[in-house]
Amino acid sequence: MKDNKLVKYFKAIGEIKNEISNSTNIEEALTKCAKVIKDISGAETTIIWYFNKKDNKLHPVFTQGKDTFIPNAIDADSGVIGKVFSEKKSVFLEDGVKEENLTSYICVPLENSFDILGCVEFKNKVDGSKFIDEDLEICEIMGMLAGTALDEAKFVVSIDDNKEVMVSLRGVEKVYKNGDSDLKVLKGVDLDVYKGELLVVLGESGCGKSTMLNIVGGMDQLTTGEFKFLNEDYSKADEKTLTEYRREKIGFIFQQYNLMPNLTALQNLEFIAELKKNADDPKRVLEWVGLK
Repeated sequence: MKDNKLVKYFKAIGEIKNEISNSTNIEEALTKCAKVIKDISGAETTIIWYFNKKDNKLHPVFTQGKDTFIPNAIDADSGVIGKVFSEKKSVFLEDGVKEENLTSYICVPLENSFDILGCVEFKNKVDGSKFIDEDLEICEIMGMLAGTALDEAKFVVSIDDNKEVMVSLRGVEKVYKNGDSDLKVLKGVDLDVYKGELLVVLGESGCGKSTMLNIVGGMDQLTTGEFKFLNEDYSKADEKTLTEYRREKIGFIFQQYNLMPNLTALQNLEFIAELKKNADDPKRVLEWVGLK
């Protein structure tokens, strides 16, 4: 084993065990573990998949890095990830992985001394280089260390098998005309928002956060892709449909509030209540939020 590899090996052992031992639950442990694995491997993105015996599926429980979209659960024998899990054998990009913007890839088993718990994906390298055999060996070691440490900590992964998807975006793109050229603001966004979930969207200025929220809020339309709310497709909805959607199905608080300044708080609510079916009593609403 080369010196560099040896250093990475012992660093991985120390950091993974330390992070897991200082965690109070499986969610915290896996989040910290995914970050350590990503940083040491040099990968842009790391995704940890965990096997659920109840539904025989692999669930993507945590992701770290550039690509933070968490995909849907998959059958334990489906695709490359299912192959890694079922055969307990790692794969490289060259083994048949096909994904847009993916230039280098490794997937390894997440396992302990007795059983395989799931898989760990490594997507692209931060420095733009390709994964090599040495990277594969380090990733396999980290998958084994993480699985063993999680087992020793006696954590149990809680997977919600019946999560209802409220908002679903698939391959959403938004292009604005800028003179003779096109400005692509959203470049294929995939997102699921589940019932009861509090979701925070973070990103640098100009990356498309507001554009995406305007599409979800029914105030702008996508250029290509699919947008569904409660499994109803609004991808190509006309203005009348979007007006009904905004009025009856979704709430939206603007950064600048957009209240009517010549009306009181009560009058603002009363005006909107007249437009909405089965609206709550405005006075009661103000009382709920301490503005009676």
